[in-house]
Amino acid sequence: MIHGSVGVMPPWMAHQKVQFHSSGSQPETQRTERPQFHHGQGHGRPERMHRTDGADFTGRKHHGGGCLDQAACQTLFADRMRMDQRTEFRGQIMEIRALAGTLGEAGGRTLQIIVGQTPWYDEFVNLSQLCGGNLTWTAMLTGRPPPDDHRSILRRFAELVGRGHRLYPQVACRPLLHELTFSAPYDFERRLPLFNAVSGADHEGKKRLYGDTEFRDSFRALMSPGGGDEQEIVLMRHAFDGMSVQSCPHDPTLEQRLVADIAAERGAHPADVVLDLAIESDLAMRFMVPLANHDEDDVEEVLRDPNTVLALSDAGAHMSQLCDSCYSTHLLGHWVRERGSFTLEAAVRMLTARPAEVMGITDRGR
Repeated sequence: MIHGSVGVMPPWMAHQKVQFHSSGSQPETQRTERPQFHHGQGHGRPERMHRTDGADFTGRKHHGGGCLDQAACQTLFADRMRMDQRTEFRGQIMEIRALAGTLGEAGGRTLQIIVGQTPWYDEFVNLSQLCGGNLTWTAMLTGRPPPDDHRSILRRFAELVGRGHRLYPQVACRPLLHELTFSAPYDFERRLPLFNAVSGADHEGKKRLYGDTEFRDSFRALMSPGGGDEQEIVLMRHAFDGMSVQSCPHDPTLEQRLVADIAAERGAHPADVVLDLAIESDLAMRFMVPLANHDEDDVEEVLRDPNTVLALSDAGAHMSQLCDSCYSTHLLGHWVRERGSFTLEAAVRMLTARPAEVMGITDRGR
């Protein structure tokens, strides 16, 4: 049995990854370094803006005999980046379509695609037709605001499946929890431009930034109600409200406690408490960040939906942040035995026959 799996991240993310899997071959991964623009506001060092045409500029740049100020340079850079992203996006889509077409030529195979939290509905339909089989998408999680909330996505997929398209979102039965330290604050770097400067700093530079008044004021504002209405900021602020201490070498009494509760005891804002604790521990302190799938009633909705498939273990992809390889025993122990949401027979089918159906495997899973 041959199956195809294509994984691609959105083009605005820093690293692009394309994977193709078929029987008898090893996964191949391409890593493309994208131009980086870090604008550290008032942190004592000039910031270089790297352009794809090889031109670098710091602060001001001569252009046509005149001189552009930093804001104008940033605008030019942003315009060029948007153009590059559109070109790269088209290139990605053409490559993925070619891979899907190859699966179709092989007689129709399943395609697995990774695009982040926002489905490419029209493109999913196109790719499923090209591959001649099922298409399964990673990842649909609960707890996001519209239009990417789980109910809106389930309704749209139900409409498409009702028209005969074989599209199946992958879902998880566990909350999405990330562990992180402020030596590598992945989720903050990914979602908050404020942390661009952190990404480019060394260990001591990170500690200086976390103690910087301007940085702390900005972080505190972002993590407070009304601190920005962009979807990723809202998501991170919601996750921050449920952030807890996982490991605290210099004060174990804080472990397994909500940052909000610690902050209330100290009479301080949670953002200040997090940064203080990170500095005190030499950035060794580990925090747990709940990103999605917090509400079990919502999770039960996606698990019960006839068009979803249980998956998403990330059993090794992000070992510094999470490993959900226990999802199968969690389904049986929590959702069957403790919560009673599913019968044992239904749960076993979710772990065996259902994935086999979606992946087109006919000789196993039953």
